[in-house]
Amino acid sequence: MWIENNDLELMNSIFETEELIPRNRKGRLKLRHISFFFTNTKAITNVCKNLEKYAMQETMPHQYIEVLRKMGLVNKNEQITKYGQMLLKIIYHNNNRIIDEFNQPNVSVENISEDIPFIIEFFLFAVVKHCLDDKEECEKNGIEYSDLAAEPVDSLRYFFSNIIDTLKEPTNKNTNLNDLFAFNNSDFYYTIQGMNFSGYEVKRLFRLEPEKMNRAWKTYLRVLNEAKTVDVNTLTPNEKRYYEYATYYNNLVQKDVRNRVKHSVLNYILLDSLETHRNHTKMVKKKEYDAILPYSFIENVYEKYNLREVYNLVFYERDSQYITNKIKPLIVTDAMVYDVESKRTFLIEEMKLRQQHVNIGDDIMFSDEGFNRIMKQYVYRIESMKKNGTEIMVNVEQQEEMNPQMEQNILKKFKED
Repeated sequence: MWIENNDLELMNSIFETEELIPRNRKGRLKLRHISFFFTNTKAITNVCKNLEKYAMQETMPHQYIEVLRKMGLVNKNEQITKYGQMLLKIIYHNNNRIIDEFNQPNVSVENISEDIPFIIEFFLFAVVKHCLDDKEECEKNGIEYSDLAAEPVDSLRYFFSNIIDTLKEPTNKNTNLNDLFAFNNSDFYYTIQGMNFSGYEVKRLFRLEPEKMNRAWKTYLRVLNEAKTVDVNTLTPNEKRYYEYATYYNNLVQKDVRNRVKHSVLNYILLDSLETHRNHTKMVKKKEYDAILPYSFIENVYEKYNLREVYNLVFYERDSQYITNKIKPLIVTDAMVYDVESKRTFLIEEMKLRQQHVNIGDDIMFSDEGFNRIMKQYVYRIESMKKNGTEIMVNVEQQEEMNPQMEQNILKKFKED
């Protein structure tokens, strides 16, 4: 047999009966997703790269734009929202560190810097949750409330409610699930998402005694991993049922959904634990969550990856390292900007622009290559960019005039930086 009888009995005790397993209108299986990113289109790398492409006015498939709308980054008028602008600030921060990593060949969550998934996942979760909790905020920013990715947030709420209620049951001997929800236990997160059809599966799983609980989820993990190679003709009707669930899940999600699910679990708890009073944000520990993912881990993540900076950016638009007033130099030739005062545009090679880490929203001053001369006596703000082959058309707005007496000091600062 593919699945032993005692293991089948365990799984039957966790899953709904076949007729009660949720299905969509077409009669196909339907999971309750506890992550925003269950397909490659929604991967954090692609969300960020597609947002930049959208900002550059590049043409892209409709489904990519829909993902940006679900994240609150693009509004119903097809404009980048203030949250989209915030994400651009994050990926361009520190000389374009994040977007440069995302643009490397064969990029994946496994081969980018450790802090990036924590920063981007928390930002996106915070934006969606903030907008879902405040319809007025949506209206003010032209965000269609119904566009937002509400389903994963609602599913997470239900997910945690079921776990917490189960742990409180007087007959339940499982009072602490820290080992299961350990952040490095990626296989568990992958499996628990694959089980989450009605939402009640977690209640039944966590009511089992520890030995059976571990055997149950590990059995289903094996089923998920082996479904692609098993001979379906050799299976019993009961085995075929789990083969069907596993095949559906394998076809639905990318393998690294495990990373996205565990970040969703972390971010739900973290966001629900942060409270602000008199401009001071603190973490309020709740013992129900501590029994799932320990606050010692959550606090370490919050401090180690400077997530306070992300929280302040999203909720208060202040006190964040991502909000800067720095004026950047842009090395150009006289010919490139001779009529920038009147046309408010100039053309530059994309590679030269990227090498100088200059982006949409930046305040710039034009300089020659040796930082010997400032070529225009004004600060310019980059309002938009449009890709045109290997070149970028940059649109700017004139800002304050430079004090001529400060030119050498400004050039000296540019050289030092």
